Amino acid sequence: MQTYSALDKSSIAYLRHLIPLKKEGKRWQLKQKEYFLKMGIKPTKDGEQLLFVSEENKPLYLDYVNHNLKIIIKEHHLKRITPHGFRHTHCSLLFESGASIKEVQVRLGHTDIKTTMDIYTHVTKRQTEETANRFADFMSATDENYANSQKVKSMVKTEKKQTIPIR
Repeated sequence: MQTYSALDKSSIAYLRHLIPLKKEGKRWQLKQKEYFLKMGIKPTKDGEQLLFVSEENKPLYLDYVNHNLKIIIKEHHLKRITPHGFRHTHCSLLFESGASIKEVQVRLGHTDIKTTMDIYTHVTKRQTEETANRFADFMSATDENYANSQKVKSMVKTEKKQTIPIR
């Protein structure tokens, strides 16, 4: 078993993010269990309360998320997207926000960084182009600053030559 100190910084940050969610999930499970007991609905066979259940305290059917997402999209005239599409969107936004490939790999739970790179190379290519553009902009600004400083230096030299000494 891996100890806490053996984790890298991004894993630790990710786990710290999950801890409050886990606590909130436990609170939600307790509230559900209390509600179902008040309503006369028994908990599951082993007494453990599931996190996502139907109104009868039964596990949700496999297509539940897809089914309800389709209804929301239709009612609000939205462009079609799947739950996995949200995952890809989240990943793309992580890259655009400046997250490294390693941070995205950990966030998505890929065991191998190659998987992340194979799937999201289109995003990293765009990020590479943006990085190149930012560098080009920086260099042209540096060139302009250098040119301006040379002009100022030459103007100072010219003024020094033109000044008449006062006696």
